[in-house]
Amino acid sequence: MAEMVIKNYYDGLTTEERTDFIYSACKLCDMSIPTFYKKLRTDTFKKSEETLIVEKLICA
Repeated sequence: MAEMVIKNYYDGLTTEERTDFIYSACKLCDMSIPTFYKKLRTDTFKKSEETLIVEKLICA
């Protein structure tokens, strides 16, 4: 369920906002940008990553 929140949030951002969101999420979860894109595309975020992204970036 949290993945849908991340994907839906990401889809609603402008290009500039997406860039900021990606860099913030990658730094927060200690992952590379290609890894972020793959997890977004394949719905494979770990529960801890989903929680961090939702709580610290989306609902902040």
